Parts: sequence; structure tokens; C-alpha cells
Amino acid sequence: TRQGLLERLQCAALQPDCVVDLGAAHCAGTIALISRYPGARVLAIDHSANMLAGAVEPDIATVCAEASRLPLTDASVDLIFCNLMLACCRDPVPVLAEARRILAPRGLFAFATLGQESFRELRTAWAGLDNFVHLPPHPDMHSLGALLQQAGFVETVLDSDEISVTYKDFTGLAADLKATGSSNHSIRRNPGLTGRQSGHLLAESANRLRGADGRFAVTIQLIYGLAWAGTEQNTRPGQEINIPLSKLSRQPRAHG
Repeated sequence: TRQGLLERLQCAALQPDCVVDLGAAHCAGTIALISRYPGARVLAIDHSANMLAGAVEPDIATVCAEASRLPLTDASVDLIFCNLMLACCRDPVPVLAEARRILAPRGLFAFATLGQESFRELRTAWAGLDNFVHLPPHPDMHSLGALLQQAGFVETVLDSDEISVTYKDFTGLAADLKATGSSNHSIRRNPGLTGRQSGHLLAESANRLRGADGRFAVTIQLIYGLAWAGTEQNTRPGQEINIPLSKLSRQPRAHG
């Protein structure tokens, strides 16, 4: 998804001075952005200090902060690069509002997230086991576009792509969900841990999804978006500013 999002940035005639990699994790995307925009100040932001500590390049400017409350001044950023972070948010509304706040007028919010068709086979496997929701809900393109408009973005361009990933069992899929930071925030989630009996029932249900090779395929729907900040600035009352981007040094081109 990171490469797909970078490719879509080629459609935008952009020469940013300040770039934020929002949900940077180990900063692989940050390095790509430094290479793409060598004259820009690039800042990696993630809510996990452990993730940022594992950055593959030691000289990257990093900040540990929640995406819904960023320690940056209004209209101080020209480009926000957000790869799959929205899929992990309990509520995307404050995150989108905060992204709009820090973007300068005509700044660009470039993102990739999961769509509602993701993991549909897994939802089918769980159907009938109980009335709980076992996977996080993801938006469709229409509702996502509406949220962006409400946050103050204009000229939004959305497109989607579906990929199929195969697994031999649910263990590998569970590991992938954990690695991407996905979690179930639905109010209909099971208040207790899924028991061993439910696990066995799920395995039985999964057998109906297996192909001739004994593996089952899971669909991942990726939604890509380019959304421009409108000219009317969103602000957050009483905000405490900690990091002016002007204090950040320009980053060197990535090695390799």
C-alpha cells in the first residue's frame, strides 16, 4: 500500500516545504518521502514510541503523539502522508479534523486505508457463531468522502483496489491483523475473550472457504485518497503547541 500511495502522489504537482508521515511506524514511508522530496522537512509521527525507536534510519525527526491531537501549529504542513493509520482509529473524525488543521490552504492529505469489503470471507466464517462483531468496521468510499468533506477537504479523489491474500489457517491472518495495529472498536464486540470452543467452531466454518490447495483466500480492499485542504482554516481551541516545524532541520536524502 505504501508504494501504491507514493505512485498516486505523482499525480499531484507538489513541492512541499513541510511533510508529515502520520502513523509512521518504523519510518519506511518517511525514508521514501525524504527521497521523493529532498528539499523538504519531513517529520515522522506515531503514537508508539517503541515503533519510532525502531526506525530504520537514526537521523529521522520523530514525534510520539496521538493523531487526534498533534503538537503542530495551524497551517504548518504542506503534505500529510497517511498509510493505513486511519484503519486503526477508533473514530476517524477527530483525526481528519486535526489533519485539516495542520495543513496549509491547498495542502494535500494523501492516505490509504481499508475499505468495508476487507476480510469479507472472515466475516462469513464467523457468521452464525454468535451475534458479536469480531472485526473492526471499515468505511465505504461514499461515507469516507463525506467525512473528508465535513472536515474541510475539497477536490477529493478516491479509488479502490482489491487484493487477495491466502492463508493456510487463521493464525497467520491474526498475526497480520496484530502487525497492522487493527483492533475491534465496535460496541457489539464480545466483552470476553473468544473461547477455545468458538475457535474450534471458527475453524470448522473456515473449512467451507478452503480451496483445492487447502488454503483460504481473504480479500483486502484498499481505498486510496488524495484530498486537498480548503481555503477556510480549521482550528482547535485552547491548543498547546510544542513543536514548530521551523525548528526542524531539513533531512538528508535517504541512503541506498
